[in-house]
Amino acid sequence: MNRAIVGSGQGAPATGLLAGAAAFVLVFKIPGSILFPGAALALALVVAPIVLARLASFAAGRALGMAAVVAVTSGLLLRATTDPTVGSPGSWGTAVTLVAWLLAVPAGVGLGWWAKDHLRPDVLVRVVLLGAVLSALLIERPFVWKGNTGVYLTLLALAVLPTRSRWATRSVLVCSAVVSAVSDARFMSLIAIIVLVATFVGDGVRRSVAQRPFLWVLVSVSGLVLLVQSALLAMRSGLLGSDIAARTIAQTSGGRSIVEGSRTEWAASLHLFSVQPWGIGLGDVVNGGLAREAIVHVQAVGGDYTSSYFLVDVFGQRTDLHSVLADLWYHFGVGGLAVAAVIVVVLVRALPDALALPVRPAAVALFTMATGAWDLFFSPMPESDRITLSLLVAALCTSGYFSGPEPGEHGRSPAQTGLSARTRRR
Repeated sequence: MNRAIVGSGQGAPATGLLAGAAAFVLVFKIPGSILFPGAALALALVVAPIVLARLASFAAGRALGMAAVVAVTSGLLLRATTDPTVGSPGSWGTAVTLVAWLLAVPAGVGLGWWAKDHLRPDVLVRVVLLGAVLSALLIERPFVWKGNTGVYLTLLALAVLPTRSRWATRSVLVCSAVVSAVSDARFMSLIAIIVLVATFVGDGVRRSVAQRPFLWVLVSVSGLVLLVQSALLAMRSGLLGSDIAARTIAQTSGGRSIVEGSRTEWAASLHLFSVQPWGIGLGDVVNGGLAREAIVHVQAVGGDYTSSYFLVDVFGQRTDLHSVLADLWYHFGVGGLAVAAVIVVVLVRALPDALALPVRPAAVALFTMATGAWDLFFSPMPESDRITLSLLVAALCTSGYFSGPEPGEHGRSPAQTGLSARTRRR
C-alpha cells in the first residue's frame, strides 16, 4: 500500500484497503434505510473485538460506550414499567431498530478510530466525506441543497483545499453561506458564517488557544451567542431575503423563543418532559390523550398543529421528536441524557484543539462539530450520522491526530508547535 495513503507504519495492504472501506461506509446510508449507516454498523459488528478495543483506548470512546450501555438498559427498564396513562409498549421490531440507531454512534466512532490507525488524516477525511456525499446524492433525489447534500458537499469542498489556503477556504464558506441562505437552510448558513469568522484567527490567538483552552471555550461560546443574535437580527431585517424574514418574525412573535418558534416539536417535547421527566420508554407509543395535549402546546407556539405530520411522523409508530436530544430522553430516559451529555462534553472539549489547527483542517473540524451540535438539539433521528462524524472528528482533534504537518509542508505554525507539545504531555 502506498505510504501516501496508509498512515505511518501501520499494517499490510489488505488492512489499508479495509480501513479505506470502513471510512467510506462510516456515514453512508443505504437508500430506503436511512435511519442510521447500516453498512458501518454491520462492519463494526463483524470486527467487534477490534472496534471495542479501539473504542476503549481513548477517554471519549470509553465514556460514549458506557453511556450507550446505560442508555439501552434504562430504555428497557422504562419500557417494562410504562405507565398506561403515559403510553404503551410499541413493537419489539421498533425497539430493536432504536437500539441499533443508538449503538451505531459509538460503533461508528470506534470503527473510525481504528481506520485512522491505517490512513493519513487527509485521506481519512476525504474518503469519509466522499462516501457521505454519494449517499446523500442517492437519497436526496431530486437534488436539494438543504440537508445532508449541502453539509457534506461543503465539507468535501473544504477537505480538498490546501491546508493553509485561507482565501480558498473563506471562498468555499462564503459560497456555502450564500447558497444555504437562498435555499432556506438557515442553520447551514449560520454555521458557515461562524466558521468563516474563525478563519480570521491568527497564529498568536491559536497559540493562546492551545495554552488556555478553558478560557477560549468561554470566549468562543460567548462569541457564538453574539453571532447567533446578530444572525437573527439579519434574518428579521430582510437581509437574507423576504421569505426568511417573514418566517423568522412569525417564529419569534409574541415573545416566543427562537427554539420553540423554529422547532415547534420542542414545545411538545417539553410538555412530555413535564409529565414524565424520567422518559417514556424504548419504542413506546405515547398515550393518545397526552399526544393531543402536546400538540396543543405546539399550537400555542404557532406550529401547524392541524398537520398530519405530528400524528404520523412525530407520534407515529416510532416517536421522533425532531431532536436527537429529545429522542434520546424519550426512548432511553436518564441513560439517553447521559449519552447527550457525553456528546456535549466531547464537542466542547475539542473546540480549542480544533481552533488551534491550520486553517483548512480547522474549518473542516469546526463545521463538522457545529453541525453535530445543531443536530443534537434540532434534527430528527436520521441525522445521527452527522453526530457520529462530529464525535469522531472532535476526538481526533483532542488526540492530536490532525496536528502534524501535511505531506509537502516543511514546518508548523507557532500555534501548532504549542498544541503538539501539549498533546505529548497528556
